[in-house]
Amino acid sequence: MLARGWRAAGGEIDIVAERRGVVAACEVKTRTRVHPHAPPVSHAQRMRLARAAQAWQSRHPAYAGHVLRPDLIIVVPQGPLWHITRIEDITPDGATRRA
Repeated sequence: MLARGWRAAGGEIDIVAERRGVVAACEVKTRTRVHPHAPPVSHAQRMRLARAAQAWQSRHPAYAGHVLRPDLIIVVPQGPLWHITRIEDITPDGATRRA
């Protein structure tokens, strides 16, 4: 993990992590349940995360050559356990890829 709760003028990143040359800027959302047809984050939230991720990368030149990817982590409590879903690359255009 590179950062937690990182803030910039345009937004916040809950988690910044790096693996194999990819820097993931993660938004973490806790839900009581997952609605299969409702988008987990709005277009405006995706835009804020993308801007904050670019700001983070510009302030950390050691990671300038890394791929930058906005991700979403959804946490849903299920009794004493938690169900965690990671959705990679939540680009502002709405394309996503579940991991």
